[in-house]
Amino acid sequence: MLFSPPPAVPVVTMPPVNTTVLAPGEAVFTCTVEGFPLPTITWVMVANDNMETTLMPGDNITIVDTLATASGVISSALTLRLTALQQSGRRYVCLATNTFGVDNESAILTITGE
Repeated sequence: MLFSPPPAVPVVTMPPVNTTVLAPGEAVFTCTVEGFPLPTITWVMVANDNMETTLMPGDNITIVDTLATASGVISSALTLRLTALQQSGRRYVCLATNTFGVDNESAILTITGE
């Protein structure tokens, strides 16, 4: 008999932390989420003008999710390569969703020098 945890809304248990990097360096944000069914993590960038953009992997963005499905835990790492001064002050949001709810936590990126 397989054990399934009871349904649970997502909870960000380890939020991303504010990060400072020297341009054109690499910034990494991570977060860990619990919930059942297993939440989906989406990374959202909030610009200084409050415009939101859902981030997708590409030339300068890597997103790696690590699953621990039996326990209802997922971790995600967002890597931003070749950072630039204009990115300073942007907020990066770890958005966790499943059929029972949503939770989110965010961190600020600070860029120095160039």
